[in-house]
Amino acid sequence: MPKEETLEFSGIVSELLPNANFRVKLITNDDDSSADCKLDSKVKSNFSESGSESGNDGVDPISYLDNAVVIAYTAGRMRKHRIRISLGDKVKVAMNPYDMTRARITYRFK
Repeated sequence: MPKEETLEFSGIVSELLPNANFRVKLITNDDDSSADCKLDSKVKSNFSESGSESGNDGVDPISYLDNAVVIAYTAGRMRKHRIRISLGDKVKVAMNPYDMTRARITYRFK
């Protein structure tokens, strides 16, 4: 069974919720982010050049996620190694394309 496709974004933790959940505000990718975030920006540019917007008036669906707020939980390895996440931390989140309201925090930037 093939692995599901995941979308990766960077975000800032805006609120701490019970049961190790966090409210994360997605941000646009910066130049100082990791290589995965740079790859996402290349995918965005290729998507807009291909012209396959499917009737969205020239706006790609990924741009709707800028400044969106999602509920995220910590990934298994972050729990295993007890990496703490606090308010205002910049994190990398992985999202399933079928449920864009939930995300998994996979990396905390230093």
